[in-house]
Amino acid sequence: MPIKAEEVVESLNSLVESKGSIVRFKTDRGRVYLPSIEIVIYDDYIDSFIINMNDKFYNELANHLKAKFKIFNISFNNTRSCFWHQDIV
Repeated sequence: MPIKAEEVVESLNSLVESKGSIVRFKTDRGRVYLPSIEIVIYDDYIDSFIINMNDKFYNELANHLKAKFKIFNISFNNTRSCFWHQDIV
């Protein structure tokens, strides 16, 4: 069941904003087949960064995607700074 990446990003950003986090999500449509969703720091002065999130973050992310969108087993890049799934379009 296709789910718009923008809808996922909006939902995830609402979640982290409600927790007072500086982490945000944004859509990257640069991939050929599926868009990826990047995990970024919300700050106009930061251009690039390396961010190491803990397992609690990734567990909450996975739980939210399962509960809200029925998305299981998301794929991450090697640094876990972005993810994608076949149902996210």
